Amino acid sequence: MTKSRSQYLQEVELLTLLVQTGSLTETARTLGISAPAVSQALDKLRDRVGDPLMIRDGRTMTPTALASRLASQASQHLEALSELHLDLISGGDSDTLEIAINPAYEALILEALIECDRRPENLTIHCAEMDTNDYVRDSGRVLEQLAKRQLDMALVFFPVEDPRFHCIKVLEDHIKVLHRIGHPRIDHFDADSYYTEEHVAWKLAVFRKAWQEMIGVEVGERRIAAVIRDSQSMGNIVSKSDLIASAPDSMARRLAKTLPVVLKPLPFEHKPITTYLVYHKAYSQPEMAQWVEDACRSLAE
Repeated sequence: MTKSRSQYLQEVELLTLLVQTGSLTETARTLGISAPAVSQALDKLRDRVGDPLMIRDGRTMTPTALASRLASQASQHLEALSELHLDLISGGDSDTLEIAINPAYEALILEALIECDRRPENLTIHCAEMDTNDYVRDSGRVLEQLAKRQLDMALVFFPVEDPRFHCIKVLEDHIKVLHRIGHPRIDHFDADSYYTEEHVAWKLAVFRKAWQEMIGVEVGERRIAAVIRDSQSMGNIVSKSDLIASAPDSMARRLAKTLPVVLKPLPFEHKPITTYLVYHKAYSQPEMAQWVEDACRSLAE
């Protein structure tokens, strides 16, 4: 049976990915198929060309000279075809913005976007579900979804140096501590009183390793009374109880505008939390990215 052009392209893509990753599993994950299916396809290709193509070398696979040469020639053409396909499927302006925002910042940033004068009409903002670590460090998941256009943009806490993407610093936050007006014990606030009080924590902060990595200091064991998903809930709880909370200053200032809370600096030195806006350089609506950037920057004012 004569192979179709798409089948030839699939074989070239599979071999190119194998050369790039040196892994059946990683190639299978990228293609969305099983590792045994990749292995079977490789075996058939080996039989047809009369070359082993990929040779097992411990846990990885090393390409033969033929495989290396073909993959080198194919990669630029496959990338061009991918961009053409993305241009095709994203030809019209979308009425949905797919964006990844850490849940702790979600309400804050959505409010800023909705308040922005340039908000497009009939636009639905959809916040993607990601794992906590996807926002704190480069797990590869955010960039993969941006590359596949499953996400339009992402707001993360780490710089992205991949040349395929724009990465713009939009916010730099020091940490503030919140407590209610008239709190009975916090007159002279220091590290001891910070750890003596019970805390309400936004979800990211309860993961001590991620929290410490972001602010650059060893945070001691806090007495956490409640863990919440979003900043508004955290502010509401603090304003009506004797619990305290730690939050980025952009978030804390926003809460203090509508809630009876007091803001104090974190009682020890720390590095600021930096938020980066990331989107693909081939994203078809750069004006949308500018709108998100401006809305985020407004939080620092």
